[in-house]
Amino acid sequence: MCVCLVCVSVCVCVCVCIGEEELRESAVEMQSIAAQLFEVDAPRRGYYADVVSRAHLRAACAGAARASSAGEERGRGSGGGDGLEGGGGGVVRLCGLRLSTLTDVSLVRLLGLRVLDVSDNALMDLDGVEILYGLQKIVADRCRLRSLAAILALPSLTSLSVRENAFSSVPDLLQVPASVSVSVSVSVSVPRPLCVL
Repeated sequence: MCVCLVCVSVCVCVCVCIGEEELRESAVEMQSIAAQLFEVDAPRRGYYADVVSRAHLRAACAGAARASSAGEERGRGSGGGDGLEGGGGGVVRLCGLRLSTLTDVSLVRLLGLRVLDVSDNALMDLDGVEILYGLQKIVADRCRLRSLAAILALPSLTSLSVRENAFSSVPDLLQVPASVSVSVSVSVSVPRPLCVL
């Protein structure tokens, strides 16, 4: 078991210095190792899931940065383009990657981003996006969001979609500044009476 823990830690450290394809391969390999560790070290399951999540985030950010570089090159040749084309014109989609966190230094590669879509992940908050101060729109549908505190640091944010999340009460949604257009669906459960007279 100790060898596996060291292997996961080494993979995390190595990810910082290698290319996009190697990052993707490393993330898949770490996911396989983590699956084995889940079985033998259940109390640290959350830690291993977080390590795998960060590996997927690093790979996705590397891909978006590469697309950005390619867009800048095309932009110079054609006289247009803002560089971030990970989905078109300053849009990056990190959907369905099993992300549990966005707090990773690799988000720095996305500075200048205008639209971020992190739908269909296991995120409980949006901590980490505050470094992307130019964000105008966030789509975080079908995650496990419970807090929106991180968006308070985004002065350019005008649109937020947080449909089908785990908000426990309306006050969680009241944190959103009035200048932000919010798209949300909240399921409300009404308790049934214990007895009928």
